[in-house]
Amino acid sequence: ERAEDEGFARKKALAEGIAAVMSAMSSDVRFTNENEAAFALLRRGCRYCAGGRHSSALEALRQVPHEQQATVVDFLVRFAISRRGSARRVQELGAILVGCSPSWVELLTASPLGGPKGLLAEELSVRGHTLGLASEISLVPPHESRIFLRERLSKRFLSITHVDDYDCCAMTDRATSLFVCHWVGKGCEGSSAWEPGSQGEEPCADSSPDVGFAHEGVPALGCFLGCRRRWADHDWEVCCASRNFGKREHFRWGTDTSLQHRSSGLWLWVESDQVLLHTEKKSFWEVLEAI
Repeated sequence: ERAEDEGFARKKALAEGIAAVMSAMSSDVRFTNENEAAFALLRRGCRYCAGGRHSSALEALRQVPHEQQATVVDFLVRFAISRRGSARRVQELGAILVGCSPSWVELLTASPLGGPKGLLAEELSVRGHTLGLASEISLVPPHESRIFLRERLSKRFLSITHVDDYDCCAMTDRATSLFVCHWVGKGCEGSSAWEPGSQGEEPCADSSPDVGFAHEGVPALGCFLGCRRRWADHDWEVCCASRNFGKREHFRWGTDTSLQHRSSGLWLWVESDQVLLHTEKKSFWEVLEAI
């Protein structure tokens, strides 16, 4: 029942955004007066759909009639031209649409947004629709695959950076950190055997594997993404500092594409540029395999 309520709310929010766009595009005067409000409603509806816990949350966007999809794309082009400071917002919204269905991709690719210097040129390239760094989107990263991790809502990449003589994890606009995915129990050198968690959990099936991510690059070359307790307050923090594939470097890849740290039971959660751990909130991830 709760899932049905969420599905209805997503469809309603998206329908309000689409209706606002159709109204704004009905005349030049309406566009001038309504474009900002229409974009805000459309962005809200699209973000709501993209933030769903399951891939079916995007179904509402896939079901938008083709003629309305075309009007939305035309609106985004016009909005980007008329509001020069809107580039980041248009890119965010376009990235959500690119991930929905081939029909959205086709329309965006054919528009000025998808041209060689368009706002979505890099996004379409990354998704593999033009020459780019990735070949496909995968729900579950295969063992020993070389991947980029991207948060589904913000379309930003999990990266290992070096700030003030300290290696840390942060979210970046570009894919800068390549990881090698290792499944627990499949023979990664230095990996520890699985041990039951605090709640007596059993090893998960392949649909929800326990995995680890070794950084293939600098800084922290060969180190695994993991979590540790801070000395000051003993809270958990995300890090990339150990070359040992132990329990603190194990994550469960959920069927909803979330990542749960096995030792702490906390979820990876993106807030602005930060990668945090949370008891309830969780982000959802896309895997882009490197060529």
